[in-house]
Amino acid sequence: MSFTEEPRVEGSAWADLASVRRTLEWVGLDEERVEQTRYTGANVIRLLDRISGTEGLPDTAGEQVKVLSAAMAEFDNADVDARIVLLSKARLILDTLVPVGELGARNYSIEKKGRYSAPNRRDRKPRNRPEASVEAGAEAGAKPAETPSEDATAESNPPEDTSSVEVVASVDGEQPVDAETTPSEEESSEQMEATPVEAPPEPTIAEILGLPQHSPAPPQERSPRRFALGHPNGTGRPLSDVIGDEALVEALQQAGVSTFADLLTLPPKNHVRVRQAVLAQPGGDSEVDVADVDLGSDEDPVIVRGRLLQRCVRLTATGKRYELLIEARKVGRVRCTWVGSKPRGWRRWSVSTELAFIGVPEETEDGWCLFDAEPVGVDGRGSGWTPEYGLEGVDDRIVRDLVGRTLIDTMGGLRDPLPRNLVEHHKLVALDEALRDVHFPSNTAGKGRSRLAFEELLLLQAGIGWRARSRHRERGVKQRIMHGIVGNLSAQQQVELSDSQEAAFSEIRRDMGSNHAMVRLLQGEVGTDKHSVAVLAAAVVIENGGQALFVLPDGAAAERRFLFSEGLFRSAGRTPLLVTGTPNRGHIDAIKRGESHVIFGTKELLGGGVEWKNLSLVVVEERNEFGTVTPGQIVKKGPTPDLLVITETPIPHSLTLTVFGEYQMSTIQQDCSVRATSQVYSQAERKEAYAVASEHVAEGRQAYVVFPVGDDGDLLGPDDALRYAEALQKEAFADAKIGVYCSAMSRDDRLRVFQDFQHRRIDVLVATTYVEEAPVVHNGTLMVVEHADHHGIARLHRLRGHVGLGAEPGLCLFVMSDTPSAESEDRLRAVSAERDGFRIAEMDLKERGWEALLGERAVEAPKFRWADPVLDHEYLLNAREEAFRIVQQDPGMRRFQDLAHVVKDRWGDWLGDDLPSPKTEGRRNDESGDGKGRGRRRRRRRRR
Repeated sequence: MSFTEEPRVEGSAWADLASVRRTLEWVGLDEERVEQTRYTGANVIRLLDRISGTEGLPDTAGEQVKVLSAAMAEFDNADVDARIVLLSKARLILDTLVPVGELGARNYSIEKKGRYSAPNRRDRKPRNRPEASVEAGAEAGAKPAETPSEDATAESNPPEDTSSVEVVASVDGEQPVDAETTPSEEESSEQMEATPVEAPPEPTIAEILGLPQHSPAPPQERSPRRFALGHPNGTGRPLSDVIGDEALVEALQQAGVSTFADLLTLPPKNHVRVRQAVLAQPGGDSEVDVADVDLGSDEDPVIVRGRLLQRCVRLTATGKRYELLIEARKVGRVRCTWVGSKPRGWRRWSVSTELAFIGVPEETEDGWCLFDAEPVGVDGRGSGWTPEYGLEGVDDRIVRDLVGRTLIDTMGGLRDPLPRNLVEHHKLVALDEALRDVHFPSNTAGKGRSRLAFEELLLLQAGIGWRARSRHRERGVKQRIMHGIVGNLSAQQQVELSDSQEAAFSEIRRDMGSNHAMVRLLQGEVGTDKHSVAVLAAAVVIENGGQALFVLPDGAAAERRFLFSEGLFRSAGRTPLLVTGTPNRGHIDAIKRGESHVIFGTKELLGGGVEWKNLSLVVVEERNEFGTVTPGQIVKKGPTPDLLVITETPIPHSLTLTVFGEYQMSTIQQDCSVRATSQVYSQAERKEAYAVASEHVAEGRQAYVVFPVGDDGDLLGPDDALRYAEALQKEAFADAKIGVYCSAMSRDDRLRVFQDFQHRRIDVLVATTYVEEAPVVHNGTLMVVEHADHHGIARLHRLRGHVGLGAEPGLCLFVMSDTPSAESEDRLRAVSAERDGFRIAEMDLKERGWEALLGERAVEAPKFRWADPVLDHEYLLNAREEAFRIVQQDPGMRRFQDLAHVVKDRWGDWLGDDLPSPKTEGRRNDESGDGKGRGRRRRRRRRR
């Protein structure tokens, strides 16, 4: 009988039955309610007794009401498990009396009401209900788990009609069984397979009550449960719950894979494309040319792709055997066989589906056969790009099988942490689709990796933005912007700024005039004279009565910087102080009493042993290592001093937006590009290089001859340098005056020699690479760099830039040593050809790595899974813009709490304790991912 012919319950009886249904649905929402409810059975029976006395009640409906009353009479005295069974039977009976469709149309949704009343229900685990798990392969030794199964996913993506599946005739006593239509297979599979299967369906109403069968109205579709990636009830569950092989679990844990989320976020090392199979028909009758025959081998599997003709399961004495028969192109009919455990995607396959498998074809009596073949892609419908993971002690096929089964279970069940409008604006794919594409891509477009790289960078930038917002609100030293000393330095010492330098100085003054501590990074191309901007910033501080500290990489660098800055501050009537190592008692007393206004030293002065009278500005000059001083290291007794970090050369964008991501940025744009060109000479061509330098000096210009420095200081002592200068004068510079400048000389001698070079009393200055810290000499427009292959990329660029700001375009001659290595020669020629400092910075990062660039802070470098800050520079900029926009909209981490929690989970260890914690009490708790969270607070309108 169809549903439309079934007698209907009308009037008040319908309303009472609707109340009964709503009551039972409310109780059955979770196990805790089933256990704690009281007098539910008595209340239901009271309503059913009233219904039984209704006039005009159909006989069939009356019988069902009596059966329901008898069942509910036992409800109040039953235990939890029995109550769950009784509720299931009662719902079946009510399906015929009160259709779900009508109940949903006339009443509010039971699930919606439950969400408002039980905000923490997501963490409760129901008992004694049909559950399924990720199907691990036979290799993994699987055991039952609670994650959504492949069958549950198949219900949301129903396969084509399988009514035409053929059942293969039994052979050698084997019993053929249809994989879909035989319940006994599913009931016994849990004992015969390594992986559990779905529990048998509950009996129908006709089987329970013996009533006439009918077609009830379809139940309401419920949104699938969606969890965030790594949620404890979803992909955050450990793999050990599914994999019974302890050795495999231990090997995966050693590789950093402990949960299903770790498995999904495990980047493949690479992808390989397996070739297509071309096989001859067994027996010699081939439909293809013999030249095209390719049988493959054990070491060289092939892909067999074709249309599914037949699917069946054979029951044998040793267990089950799963078989497929496919019609493959250029191959013919091929049989695929699996023993003991069905392959992933088995329930998704139906007749006429195009499938592909990887294996080694073997010729049998019945034709070609693939034994224990691997499905291509997630479920046999992939493109053929196969991932390789390279985990030690774990075969790639096992990892692919685990990943594929996990993807089948999680497709459509992951909650996207990114706002939907952001995903649509940047044309990103969904999270679950991105995870599928990075493991089993359909093409080489890389949309999945792009999505995950963008998300990874966005999460990092959002965390940096939230942390920076909390730091930038620290109380600082507010400065009155006065230009007395600044004007004196400009008029008397010719400290003049270009337009770009003036713009950066204006940004610094604006920060110094605010109530919050400045945290700013000043960078630019080599030769843009960033030190002059820092000197003027220090002039503003000392004019307000504060103290300025210049932090240099080491004591020698502090001494060289002090050498060329002492005269500037003394001309303004202020006393500078040099501390090359650990401060002594005299230094500490001078700083404490405020006798020293500008101090040059190392980061040891930031320790607790120095007490400052009024430290207002810390200028950190970084050269070969970056991030040596962080805002947290600055002395915080009272207001926090302003922090200004200067880099001698441009730094990689990956450092700018990650390690220095929380800093405000000021970039000095060079008014003209680096005008110095460079040429490379071998040792055999050394005389040609000095001939060019001699002609240059003869025309009235000045030149540098630079030697490298070693780890312990200058490679040339004063005596060796003098002898080398005499040799140069005889060979190349006969009529020129040559001076020597090296750190082994006294401070006064060095200053005297350099002043002679500035005033053109010396034509050629023989020096070490420390000369790069000296002021620019505008007439010194040529530099010969000896043993250039011993220098690093950044230092070569700094030396070239030192002669690129003179009155004329500079020229840098790189002379190699006697036996340069091939790598150093290639590096030298690459630097000579490239003149963009930011690109050279990326080359330096690629060559030296994070450890060399960050020194002790190398452990703080972010470890990316999917993103490459060099290759994904555009993504990095877009992610930073979007992240800081989100931070500006939600500084308290309230509106984007899901995103804040993901940031904490992904980058919490790197961001540290300074990252503000999201408020857990307001976190959205909806599992459907529809955005209508139960934790959202309702705003009350104020009555006026």
